[in-house]
Amino acid sequence: VMTEAMSQNAYAKRCGVSVSYINQLVKAGSIPLLAGKVDVAAADEFMASRPRTEAPAKPKKAKGKLDGAQE
Repeated sequence: VMTEAMSQNAYAKRCGVSVSYINQLVKAGSIPLLAGKVDVAAADEFMASRPRTEAPAKPKKAKGKLDGAQE
């Protein structure tokens, strides 16, 4: 059985939190990595039990200018 792993960025999006928050949890040892990627099963277990101290990540604005301005 292969353990599912994904990038910190993908895992943050999946959980609706910021990448920096996931990175802090990895550095603190709360979320283990497998070959540099988030161990999804272990991370899900931690995320389900953690205190909710962080507000959900704000949706990012779409790339490109909506007002038609050139970049």
